Amino acid sequence: MQNGTSLYRILQVDPAAEDVVIHAAYRALMKRHHPDAGGAGETAERLNAAYATLRDPAARARYDRSLPGTPTPRLAPTAETPRAPLVRELGPTFPRRFQAVSAPGFAWMFDFVGAVTGAPRARIWVARFHRGDPVDAKTFRARIDAARLSRPLLGFTSSLFVAVLERASPFFSPLVRGPRGPFLAWTHAIAVLSLSTRTIEAASGTSRLPAFRALAAAVAAAS
Repeated sequence: MQNGTSLYRILQVDPAAEDVVIHAAYRALMKRHHPDAGGAGETAERLNAAYATLRDPAARARYDRSLPGTPTPRLAPTAETPRAPLVRELGPTFPRRFQAVSAPGFAWMFDFVGAVTGAPRARIWVARFHRGDPVDAKTFRARIDAARLSRPLLGFTSSLFVAVLERASPFFSPLVRGPRGPFLAWTHAIAVLSLSTRTIEAASGTSRLPAFRALAAAVAAAS
């Protein structure tokens, strides 16, 4: 603990968060709270201290053992960790409308990264969340921020970031964002897909993105 506050709470991540999520959350929060950006020095110090512990596997393990109760085990990503079930949840036509792509940087934080078939510069980044709570929402925001921090790696692409939930969540709704500006090839949007109702929550103008149109068609075909 630090001043009675969980280090995970300081970085706004779940105790079971993967290392890459912790790194992304730290970078996103420091970008917002660094004194050079008008943030408070005390907040930046807390973020640095929390990250110094949680970024180091041995230090994090010692910290986890010091917490009351049994910490949630973390599953390291392995070749046996399937992502295919998510693609099946998105409907049988989804694999035909999107082709998986290999993107450098923070792409592996997402369950699926692909391009619209026939439109390689129209990208979709999909992340599956099972709780839909505030921690999940903050984790999704941190993943998006991390991906966008590597903007040169994305190139001149339009990106649709999609959170897939069992049902609509009021914690994800504030994240919904439509494309802005006249250059769709340089923009990004955020949408939320509810599997229980097969509906997509998106801001006005998102339908202009090829990735959104392809996603909506795949969801409609599976309904």
